[in-house]
Amino acid sequence: MQPLRMLGLAAMAALALMALAGAGTASATVLCKNNLNTANCSETLGVGTELKASSTTALVIKTEYKKIECPKSSFIGKVTNGGGNNATVIGNIETLTFNECNCELKILNRGSFEIHFVPGTDNGTFTDEGQEVTTNCSTGFGIIHCIYKTENNHNKLGTLTGGNPAKLPENIDIPRLETHALCVNEGNWSTNYEFTAPNPLYVAAA
Repeated sequence: MQPLRMLGLAAMAALALMALAGAGTASATVLCKNNLNTANCSETLGVGTELKASSTTALVIKTEYKKIECPKSSFIGKVTNGGGNNATVIGNIETLTFNECNCELKILNRGSFEIHFVPGTDNGTFTDEGQEVTTNCSTGFGIIHCIYKTENNHNKLGTLTGGNPAKLPENIDIPRLETHALCVNEGNWSTNYEFTAPNPLYVAAA
């Protein structure tokens, strides 16, 4: 029985090491200028890189009382951690704009972002944390004021698809804070962004 027990312990140790290795690989992310699919990136985009994106479709916020639309939207995010082995790409949203909206939108907090490499692709999961926006809409019920805020557990905005240019289709349910009773518990936000810089832009494993 002793040899079998030792074999079992050895197998468990091997599985634990594999799990640790897998976890490290999953979080190893960098931004790239060149398209190398899953190979190592030879032209990385590190700290200080500005990610500039503009919407190609209207931003739509679905609520119980009104369909809020902003034909133009854009953001600039600055990388504060370029990622690498056992690290992911992290940054802050420096500017965030919503223009020509049929309701008043104000940004209370621009928030931060992370990008996680998707194995087998040139893409990355784009998550957001702490973004807070207030809306004021004139309706048959009067002025309705709502505040929506992405939670502090990194909400997935969408998948950054590497390319020339890179693209980010956004579709997310953002929880509301306690405001007007007609504000939905979660406002569905959707639009499509296209990166104007860097261009091209890809996501790779470190």
